[in-house]
Amino acid sequence: MRCFASAGAPNKRMNHLAHLYFAEETPESVVGNVGADFVKGRRAFDRLAPGVQEGVLLHRLVDDMTDTHPLAREARLLFHPQWRHLGRVFVDLFFDHYLARDWDDFHEESLREFLDGRYRLMREGAHAIGHPWFEEFTRRVQNEDRFHRYSQAEEMRNLLLRLEKRLTPGRFPSLEGAMKAFEAHYDELGDLFREFFPDLVAKIRETEGVGNTARSLLNGTE
Repeated sequence: MRCFASAGAPNKRMNHLAHLYFAEETPESVVGNVGADFVKGRRAFDRLAPGVQEGVLLHRLVDDMTDTHPLAREARLLFHPQWRHLGRVFVDLFFDHYLARDWDDFHEESLREFLDGRYRLMREGAHAIGHPWFEEFTRRVQNEDRFHRYSQAEEMRNLLLRLEKRLTPGRFPSLEGAMKAFEAHYDELGDLFREFFPDLVAKIRETEGVGNTARSLLNGTE
């Protein structure tokens, strides 16, 4: 099972908009779902408020379902194996682009209205993760309106550049190649996402006792 990852790349996932989509409309759930990758180790998790813990666990469940979904695996195969496990990060990121692009097909609120509300909840609860970098992340995301910009394909290049700066030099090929693969397979990836996301939504909604199911992912964590 997935361990609690550190906040540094490449373990940090980048499907922030998807996690906001599944979060409940409370500060605790929003920061737990978006800030889960800032929670390092079981002790840090145990110090969180119950509502934040449930958000973290839902985040882990969404990631686990995504990683094991055949359509997500098919999307990862479109990226050269030279990037190894970064393929998961690419799919997270690019699927968030399609979610933002096609938002009106998946949510009754406009993306602008949805994010204005979620940004407010992130501000209210940012301290609850107990990690100063998450508070800084929250400020930057809102100042740049980053999640709304996910709808722009060119923003994916900017995010890849940010990611590349956090990688160990020489460990991976230039992420410009990942952007080229995204552009080359743009329509195919979009089709995979539009088939994948409704299935993920249904699986999450059909899961009884999401908290208990997600807690099973803690087995073997640090």
